[in-house]
Amino acid sequence: MLRAALGVLERRQHYAGAARAAATLGRLLRERGQTARAGAALQQARLLFDSVETGPTDAPGASLAGSEREDYQAARALLRVPAASPEVGPKPAAHGAAVLDGVAGDLVTLVRAVETAPPAEAPARLCRALRDRLGARSTAAYRLGRTPAMLAAAGDADARLPDAVHAVVSAGRIERLGAAGRGFHTAVPIEQDAAAVGALVLRWTRAPARIDGPLAMARVAAALLEPDFRVPAVDAPDSDASDEDAPLLGRSPEMAVLRAAIERAAAAPYPVLIEGETGTGKELVARALHRQGPRRKQPFCAVNCAALTDELFEAELFGHSRGAFTGAVSDRAGLVETADRGTLFLDEVGELSARAQAKLLRVVQEGELRRVGENTVRRVDVQLVAATNRDLTDEVAAGRFRLDLLFRLAVVCLSIPPLRERVGDVELLARHFWALELGRAGKRATHAGATLAALSRYHWPGNVRELQNMTARLVVAAPRRGAVGPEALPAAIREHAATRPETLAAARCAFERRFVRAALARSGGRPGAAADELGLSRQGLAKLIKRLALDGAARSAP
Repeated sequence: MLRAALGVLERRQHYAGAARAAATLGRLLRERGQTARAGAALQQARLLFDSVETGPTDAPGASLAGSEREDYQAARALLRVPAASPEVGPKPAAHGAAVLDGVAGDLVTLVRAVETAPPAEAPARLCRALRDRLGARSTAAYRLGRTPAMLAAAGDADARLPDAVHAVVSAGRIERLGAAGRGFHTAVPIEQDAAAVGALVLRWTRAPARIDGPLAMARVAAALLEPDFRVPAVDAPDSDASDEDAPLLGRSPEMAVLRAAIERAAAAPYPVLIEGETGTGKELVARALHRQGPRRKQPFCAVNCAALTDELFEAELFGHSRGAFTGAVSDRAGLVETADRGTLFLDEVGELSARAQAKLLRVVQEGELRRVGENTVRRVDVQLVAATNRDLTDEVAAGRFRLDLLFRLAVVCLSIPPLRERVGDVELLARHFWALELGRAGKRATHAGATLAALSRYHWPGNVRELQNMTARLVVAAPRRGAVGPEALPAAIREHAATRPETLAAARCAFERRFVRAALARSGGRPGAAADELGLSRQGLAKLIKRLALDGAARSAP
């Protein structure tokens, strides 16, 4: 598609060709996942459609006919270009044709500079193409932050973004033509999720005669540069955050409730029990608790209880003295001592044996431990956070977990919702993992809309971890550029997306069947007692049983 589009742009250097150029660039931007940015970035369409007089009438395109008029109308519809303003005065036709030819050529140059360059060289090549095309002294792209850093440049560019320009673009505003010293400059913000993350700055020795054309090209270039800011934003070299300190992503109400609960629990000095299915991010929640609590500057120690035998559990958690067993050549502190005044995270605490539970109980209750091979009691002060994917109440009933230990661990309980209950977060998480893995793989591909829709319809039994692993596999199979369609997804996800979703009426009927069956079972099959429990009359219950086709179940109830 890209090769054909560039061929169209190069072959048709006239009015309809310029309209086709703008439309093609709009499609390319949308394929790169910039749907929200495409319309705003293509304000040069006003230059194409509204500021050039093409005939005796005031309406641009009125003099076109046939395929040229169809091209013009298709481009206007695609880009949602507003109607011509009556204040726009007529321009000479010859000047308009020259401007349009130049714009079409500029679009070809900018698109080719980005799409044909290796990912690492694309920003610099785009800066060079923009500088040469607009006759600027320099062109530079900067990453915004506390200390703005230059991403790429061409010409005599300043290594440091001036404070005045930084203030303008950080607020999301455009500086059309500013003067500094003996030069002039134009600054355009590079935005990501409605926030300015970068700046594209062009400088001239003399002010351009007309700024509208260069400004339009700068906005297009800013839109084309946005993916180069999005990929490293997840793992920027100068970022203080690590994968372990990743935020809890999600806009769903369930995640808002969880974040509020974490904030409350972090301020309390009590043990916390985190419950959730495998892959929901229990360790991320534990780290968030540590990061938001008063012990944030102290150690955070994590141990996977499922991977430790009784002997290893005691030595790893409590440490040992020299000569306590074969291979103990020196004294060694355990994780509990290492986490003193900090946080100790016990992952999969439900996997502990009865012996290990008894030894852990002493630490939780008294804050004391003894190293293996020692008689000395050591005092420790740790914030204990435990996590499990099991229902510990059921484990207590089955005799596999100590009730007194459960009482001491579950002072504060946090429950992490599975991914299937927060469908609205799937697309956000998919985009986050996609950007992260693309940065590692050095690719610039994007999700197609149908791909994100298929991901949102899947039930994700492995939760967030399954989504992350699937994204990594998808990036490996993806091309270096272009959109990745749903055909690249695993068969299970494609088949689930192809099934027809359950209707509200069907879900309501299934719930009513389960509810009425349960009421009949509790009442021993007596319709009168079941009707009283359900708040219905006997006749109403009889009609409901008939509508739900539960006659056989009612008769078979004891």
